[in-house]
Amino acid sequence: MEIKLIDHPEWKRSALIWFIFSAIQFLGAYYYQSFFFLLAGIFALATGIQLFTKMTDLTYLTLRNEILTIHLRRFPFGKKNIHLQEIDKVEVIFEKEILFRLKNGQKIKLRKDWISYDDFSKMKQKLEGYTSVTFH
Repeated sequence: MEIKLIDHPEWKRSALIWFIFSAIQFLGAYYYQSFFFLLAGIFALATGIQLFTKMTDLTYLTLRNEILTIHLRRFPFGKKNIHLQEIDKVEVIFEKEILFRLKNGQKIKLRKDWISYDDFSKMKQKLEGYTSVTFH
């Protein structure tokens, strides 16, 4: 089972900020004749385009062979694999976050508003089908 990101206004706001930043960098490259500003502008423009167009193509969660993989974690952590046996319980907090409480005391938060209601229902059903996982 694979869960992709949904179209979220946060992606569009972030893309707009990157586009503004790229314009500032291109102006700096023009006025200061700086190759560094030009490179920064190209990077910012590429980042803005990615946020604006490709975020919904990215996978957020994968559930296969009793392993939940969380993609798109903040740098430098990368993806995180969790064996379903390690999950003690799953809580939904204010309909915005999904909190996984592991048996070793560790907590892992996910953004519920980044996934669709249907995908969340499917994930919940699969996790509840596994006997040791409870939702609260």
